[in-house]
Amino acid sequence: IEPFIDNWDDFEKIEIEKDGDWYVKFMGFYKYASEKGNGKFLLQMPDFHTHIDLLRAIRGSENLCIDLVERPDFIKEKLEEIKDIFIHIYTEIYKLTDMEKYGTTCWVPLYSEKKYCTIQCDFIYMISPEMFRKFALTYIEYEAEFLDHSIFHLDGPGSLRHLEDLLSIKKINAIQWVQGAKSKPNFYWIDLYKKIIKSGKSIIVYPESFEEIKVFHKELGPKRVVYQPNWKIKNLKEAEEIRDYLKKIHNFIYLRHLFLLQFLQEDIADYKVYNIDLFFLIIQYVLLFQQFLLYLKQRFYQHFLQEIIYEQL
Repeated sequence: IEPFIDNWDDFEKIEIEKDGDWYVKFMGFYKYASEKGNGKFLLQMPDFHTHIDLLRAIRGSENLCIDLVERPDFIKEKLEEIKDIFIHIYTEIYKLTDMEKYGTTCWVPLYSEKKYCTIQCDFIYMISPEMFRKFALTYIEYEAEFLDHSIFHLDGPGSLRHLEDLLSIKKINAIQWVQGAKSKPNFYWIDLYKKIIKSGKSIIVYPESFEEIKVFHKELGPKRVVYQPNWKIKNLKEAEEIRDYLKKIHNFIYLRHLFLLQFLQEDIADYKVYNIDLFFLIIQYVLLFQQFLLYLKQRFYQHFLQEIIYEQL
């Protein structure tokens, strides 16, 4: 989109012209595809760029940056004016294509039986944390509250200054980190991935090879990690090899955990046996208990030897 607002005073209201040619065609494509597919394939939600990204598209990045400084209250009014556009378009597509029956997906190709989408705001790369909280955070959280499942698209190192605020949004389930062109490679960001996982959110990782997957899996573990290979997988055999590797590692952890629960004779079948945190917590206590028994044993033999020595004397 080429920016077309040179002067806000010449532009009264931002709204969707639902009887306009492009909007009618846009929704018509969805309706046609839905009728032809009839549940045989999923339709994805479009690539939304709403709230402040929308203003950037129609006003231009440089002009909008100046507006945030010179007319902050006016921009806040405009953001309130357009905040429901995302919900209105999403809901119309959702109903038009019977997604309540078939489920939802989007350009980050995961699936949900309920309302799911990727939320993004690329303009935050250009603003401070204070401006982010005033002009973006509220509207990102508003969209996340509407959805049942959501991923935030975090694009570029300049956006990392807003990570703490983004992690505070409870309804965001995962972060899709894209380091950007000419940035440092995947391995450099492992600590970032760990931080996101530790916050209770999942991550989308884009490994460049099977070997990278092995390294990431060793560093990050199996929980809250989604791998989306960023290289051309040659054939089905290679894809199955990756799947079998991850399945083997996951099942190994599962079997060790299950054996331990049986060994302790704990009747907690309703508990998630995939909870690796519980597994390692139990292991830690078992090892501590073994160390305590060893200590008692050493003390016993020490006392026993002392008694023998006294008798000999």
